[in-house]
Amino acid sequence: MSIGFGAAFTGAIPFGSFVTFARRYGIDDLCEFDRFAEILRRLDSHELVRLNKPKPS
Repeated sequence: MSIGFGAAFTGAIPFGSFVTFARRYGIDDLCEFDRFAEILRRLDSHELVRLNKPKPS
């Protein structure tokens, strides 16, 4: 989560974080990494929609 201009917002997980996690946990095959990254991108997108939905006042 980031704070900017007095409002909290949440952005996507950076690609570099996928790479770091994959290296740490031994995901070294390109096909495995692509599958891992796609699954995380989909989960992250779904969560971002939920987190960034406007809150009722």
